[in-house]
Amino acid sequence: MFEKLDGQLYKQLISYGIRNLKLHETIVNELNVFPVPDGDTGTNMTMTLSNGFEAIRNQEGRLSDLASKFSYAVAFGARGNSGVISSQFFKGFSDSFLGKDVANPQLFITALENGVEEAYKAVSKPTEGTILTVVREATEHVKMLNQKGKIASVFDVINGFLDQAKSSLDHTPELLPVLKNAGVVDSGGAGILYFFAGMKKYMMNEDIEELEVGTCSKEVVDYSLFNRETKFEYGYCTELLLQLVNGKETFDYDEFKKHMETHGDSVAMTMLDEKVKLHIHTLQPEKVIAYCHRYGEFLAVKIENMSVQHEHVQDITDEDKEEVAGHRNIAVVATASDRMLAQCFKKMGAAVTIEGGQSCNPSVQDFVTAFQKLNADNIIVFPNNKNVIMTANQAKKLYQDARVIVVNSKSMAECYSALGLVDFDSDDLDSVLNVIRETIEQTDIVSVTKAVRNAVYDNLKITVEDYVAIDDSAIMGIGKSIGEVVFPILDKCLESGEKSVVRLFAGKTMTDEEVEELTNYIEENHLYVDYEVVNTDGEIYHLILSFE
Repeated sequence: MFEKLDGQLYKQLISYGIRNLKLHETIVNELNVFPVPDGDTGTNMTMTLSNGFEAIRNQEGRLSDLASKFSYAVAFGARGNSGVISSQFFKGFSDSFLGKDVANPQLFITALENGVEEAYKAVSKPTEGTILTVVREATEHVKMLNQKGKIASVFDVINGFLDQAKSSLDHTPELLPVLKNAGVVDSGGAGILYFFAGMKKYMMNEDIEELEVGTCSKEVVDYSLFNRETKFEYGYCTELLLQLVNGKETFDYDEFKKHMETHGDSVAMTMLDEKVKLHIHTLQPEKVIAYCHRYGEFLAVKIENMSVQHEHVQDITDEDKEEVAGHRNIAVVATASDRMLAQCFKKMGAAVTIEGGQSCNPSVQDFVTAFQKLNADNIIVFPNNKNVIMTANQAKKLYQDARVIVVNSKSMAECYSALGLVDFDSDDLDSVLNVIRETIEQTDIVSVTKAVRNAVYDNLKITVEDYVAIDDSAIMGIGKSIGEVVFPILDKCLESGEKSVVRLFAGKTMTDEEVEELTNYIEENHLYVDYEVVNTDGEIYHLILSFE
């Protein structure tokens, strides 16, 4: 049964893996260490892998062709740490089938080994007890089974992988104390387990309903705004992926880019493995397409009317478009969890903001697209979430037209503090980066939300709906009211006199009365401390405090 892997089987295995992962997405999301509503591993992995599958959903053909398309799409669609790691695992896995019509079980095992190698490379400091351990130990197990002559089919490989993955996942709390403390297993490892379980379900002829994969944003365009009298003056945002092919004209990167600049502006290019990705704003996209066709064939083409975008409500306003178009030495790209913060970051100097927060991380492609909107020598990226830093760094590797620096901002509050001190007119990039890094290092962050499940953490009993305050690695307080939790934290962080500024980032669910309660407390108990209230549309965290 299923002795070899061909293109059709590969496609169905990927499809059923994603379906089963989507079916258990909520379970994976809830495997977060703290009992707060910020779990997003399941969502990130589902959206990452679904982006890869969209490239082959309507495709038939050789294993090599499908694997190649999936490999590229999944790499660009990666979201969050778990998404980046899983994307690199499946990229290494899929790249092993290039040039092959079919794969025997031994090549399938080699593909798993290559996937593990790529997954470990994606992390600067690999941590055991995570998804890395699960895929490595499961792969080592099937390799051992093969050496003992117990592997005769692709089904045997997947079944053996799955058996060991279950054991490895159950053991993750023994390798990572933070998991054991919270009474959960690793969420990324659980995601991989559900994915391979979906593969097995296909092979066992078990049906899984195909579920719709969500997106981070929904856009509705009102085309009734346009008629015969409309002046379409903004041209077309044209993006394409060009495969260079033999028999066409000889390609020269610099000459090609120079010629593209005569057809429009905001020209941005990247080149990887003889594939050219182009972004350009042009009044005549047909001429751009015709010129590109002289060198190769199109893998993807997207043309969007910027006059339509101009009318449509979007993150980049008309004023922002003018700023993005102009050349600059330093430009900032910042992730923002909601529109209010996005507008705030733009007013403080960010050239482009990317929608995405704790529960819906931006993808690698989102960052690359943001970079392409800029005409800058140096691009400073504020990920503003520890689960987005790896994604931003993956995008940095793929973009070649500017120097990209990803700073270690793990919170929107850190970005707010640092942006206010950036000298955007400076020619001294190192000085600018030093100011940003020092500000981030000197800013302490505490986030307050409500518990979504009963839990015991560090011998602290937490009940659903309790207010829970956490910093990067520990619970700072628990209580039934905002004051009960935050007052002691204010005293602890301010009493030494080392911090003189406190900012309160009030989320969507925080009431005016709660804000007033906290500001009154600061005024009455910490006379020499300056405070600022920043209103946001954040839904995950009730309140974020920053101390400087």
